[in-house]
Amino acid sequence: KDSPRIWASTAHGISCFDPNTNQFQNYDLKDGLQDNEFNVRAAAREEDGRLIFGGVNGYNRFYPHELSPNKQAPPVVINGFRLNNQQVDFRNSPTLSAPIEFVDEIQLQHSDNIFSFEFTALDYTNPLKNQFRYRLQGFSDKWVDCGNEKKATFTNLPAGNYTFEVEASNNDGVWNNQSTSLRLSIKPALWASWWAKMIYFFGILSLLWFAWRTWRNRMRMQEKLRLEKLHAERYQELEQLKSQFFAGISHEFRTPLSLIIGPLEKMRKEIQSEVGQRNVEMIHRNAHRLLRLVNQLLVVAGLEEGKLHLHPSEQDLNLFIRQIIASFRPGAEEKGLELQYIGTENPVILCFDIENFEHIFYNLLANALRFTARGGKILVRTFASQTQVSIQVSDTGIGIPIEVQARLFERFYQVPGEQSAGGTGLGLALVKELTELHQGKVSVESSPGKGTVFTLVFPFQNGLKAQKVQPTQVATLPINRPKASKTTENDPEKRIILIVEDNADLRTFIRSELEQEFAILEANQGEEGLQMATEHVPDLIISDVMMPVMDGIKMSYALKSKAVTSHIPIIMLTARTAELSRIEGLQAGADDYLTKPFSATELRLRIQNRFFYLQKVAERLKAAPSELQEMSVPVKRENQFLKGVQLELEKALDNSDFSVEELAAAVNLSRKQLYRKIKALTQKTPSQFMRSFRLQKGQELLQSASLNVSQVAYSVGFSSPSYFSRCFQEEFGYSPSETKKDH
Repeated sequence: KDSPRIWASTAHGISCFDPNTNQFQNYDLKDGLQDNEFNVRAAAREEDGRLIFGGVNGYNRFYPHELSPNKQAPPVVINGFRLNNQQVDFRNSPTLSAPIEFVDEIQLQHSDNIFSFEFTALDYTNPLKNQFRYRLQGFSDKWVDCGNEKKATFTNLPAGNYTFEVEASNNDGVWNNQSTSLRLSIKPALWASWWAKMIYFFGILSLLWFAWRTWRNRMRMQEKLRLEKLHAERYQELEQLKSQFFAGISHEFRTPLSLIIGPLEKMRKEIQSEVGQRNVEMIHRNAHRLLRLVNQLLVVAGLEEGKLHLHPSEQDLNLFIRQIIASFRPGAEEKGLELQYIGTENPVILCFDIENFEHIFYNLLANALRFTARGGKILVRTFASQTQVSIQVSDTGIGIPIEVQARLFERFYQVPGEQSAGGTGLGLALVKELTELHQGKVSVESSPGKGTVFTLVFPFQNGLKAQKVQPTQVATLPINRPKASKTTENDPEKRIILIVEDNADLRTFIRSELEQEFAILEANQGEEGLQMATEHVPDLIISDVMMPVMDGIKMSYALKSKAVTSHIPIIMLTARTAELSRIEGLQAGADDYLTKPFSATELRLRIQNRFFYLQKVAERLKAAPSELQEMSVPVKRENQFLKGVQLELEKALDNSDFSVEELAAAVNLSRKQLYRKIKALTQKTPSQFMRSFRLQKGQELLQSASLNVSQVAYSVGFSSPSYFSRCFQEEFGYSPSETKKDH
């Protein structure tokens, strides 16, 4: 009635005939029909004008007037060119000087006898129904309809000038008569042209030019080699100066270190107090550690200059390794690691330099200790044959990715990610170079998450001549194992601070400065710190940034993403001074940053500031716990958490038997975790928080509802109206009856 058009379903879709234009508009599966095939006489027209056609896969129902034809003629773009069935890229082909879209003319050689143009229409209403036609003027003036094929291919065209034109229609058959064109020129074969002789002439000139250029390039190459030789000599000179600098600065370090270690040896005998002894031992141990690093720099300098001389002596390798392992055993026990040595039944006599062998095994065992998590195992084994001895140092640590193992023994190289926490990048390089200096070989086998095995192989006939047979003496550092820290259960009135630091001495120092005021928990890397924080919910965390297994940044992200720990303030300790490192830590959720070395007084002040800030927030919450949704909480997650707690209390408002355990289960926390978190955010225990919330709701009911005091008491979960009145008086300073009178 509204339109004179005739609609009919067929075996190939739906057709619409317009008597005014005598044209058909066809719709098929591509236009959203249930299928191209429709059933006979399965058509109807509803009262509102909608048409229904039933087919083999369902039916289509639509308003005819809503199907307006697409009258926009689509522009067409030539977007590709293929030569000999290969896509032509202007960046590496002389055929195109620019992308095909911006080229007006293409020149082809006589041998380029197969080429194709690719094109597309800029109409995306129903691109599968866009139609194309093209012609190549100069070859044929007739248009070639190619349907929805977007490519035109030509073969074996004679030399000459052509114009390629292409047009496109949209999904409703509206053609754009403004064709897109591209000029094409095919050159004749060289041997068929009259100027072929000129090409030969210019070819001879090119050969002469090439010979001259070759001579000139040779001259330039000789000059370049001369300059590179001068540069190499200068580089060698700079390397020697660098080595001399390392050696000089290392020697300068040794003098003050000697003046530190010497008096410390005397102080160890004179100081009687336990705290004093512990502090002196810590200083003495770290002074020796610094001395060991200085000695490694001297070894590097000696290797650089080729002046490192070995002082070999014949030693029992089993005894030597046992003494090295003995110096690491206290550290392994403190970290909860099993350190085991399996030697040979008979003594293994090998000629080696004791000091340099110490560097080898110290670095291997120190790495194993650092990158093996608590509960892991470190195993050192010795195997001897008639010609050689092998030593394996294996651990169950985090492992090393296969793709970086080839660079593992390069100087200053550190494995990217968590494995690079701390260190200088010199240890394994020294292991390799000192091993090779003893005519030995070192190899590594490792898989991430499964552990690492370093294998050292030394021949008995290594060409080293023993200077003097002497008993093995390995310098061992005294290790003061820190006492177990006090826990929350032992000091319920103290705030709990968790220290996450992989350096045991630094943990001991921080603990000794804070244990009088706070209960202290300790973890030696981020993964362990995350577990302890989740279990104990401390009031504050002090964490190093660079640690093995899990660093401080990742631990901070993990803590802030957990509901049970997201409120805990974190103070980061770092040896890095770059601003980017500080920004990374703050973005991870750290609340404060402290750069090593730091003052113990500054650390206490920063801790006090964190607690003062949290106390101010808690005081605001304490004033009116039911108004949390209007109040600003430091972290949005904590606001959402407390709202969730209030929502659970609201659900059980009239249930006087609703307990703290039930509330904890409702918010997916343990009773201990709920206690610690509510206490930190509101300075109230969960029981006090629940009572305050019920009393606040009771006050609102007394002010707004026509209920007496007893009814209100039962409504907010109090089993005794008298107890409700007493608690109300303590909370607000006036009785419930006075509230009713005022309103």
